[in-house]
Amino acid sequence: MIGSPKKQQFPIGLPVVNLLSPSVFEAMAARTMRRRFVAASLVLALLVAGGWGVQHLRSVQAAKMLTVEQAETARLTADSKELAPVAAYVAEVANQKTVVKKAMANEALMSRVLDDLRAATPTGVRIETANAVINGAQPAGKAGQASTTANVCPAPNPFVRQTSVGCITLTGTATSRAVVGQFVIKLGAGGVFVSPYVTTTSTADGKQVTFSGSVSVSKKVYSNRYADIDALLAAAGGR
Repeated sequence: MIGSPKKQQFPIGLPVVNLLSPSVFEAMAARTMRRRFVAASLVLALLVAGGWGVQHLRSVQAAKMLTVEQAETARLTADSKELAPVAAYVAEVANQKTVVKKAMANEALMSRVLDDLRAATPTGVRIETANAVINGAQPAGKAGQASTTANVCPAPNPFVRQTSVGCITLTGTATSRAVVGQFVIKLGAGGVFVSPYVTTTSTADGKQVTFSGSVSVSKKVYSNRYADIDALLAAAGGR
């Protein structure tokens, strides 16, 4: 079966006729591009102006902070100049403390020597003479090194000398040689004395024994009471 042919439909209305020349369309397109370019330029200018404004505000803020810091620096400089005498005084006090430490480091307590000598003297021993020579400076050698001072006492063992800072020569009498031996032992056990040595003993008429000898003095004879002068000053200030 053959269908009936479709009817061709035409739009109803007036015919459209383009009466403008191509140059007009080109001018319109150019005008549109110019408008877009101007708009983009305005946006870019606004962005640049905004960035410049932000940076300007930051620079102004930094300038204000710099002015404040400069004023603070000037104030601190003036304060430091006013405190210069105080700093000089503190430095002088520190120097004086160093001088005191060095000067009093060689302070030997002869009372300690006499007390230990008295404590080491047993019943039956009488000290007739005691001559003490103490070095004017503490030895700087390491522990265990032999003393190199001139006033070194004779030692029981001349090949092994203990560190000493002085020498005491003694003469006295005792009731017996055994008592003299006790005296030598007690001298070596006290701490202040090292290497006690009795050089001679003699017996006169009767039972009394006369002896002479020497004993070295250790570093314990130095007081060192000003070694920590800061603690002493703090304790004195707290009273």
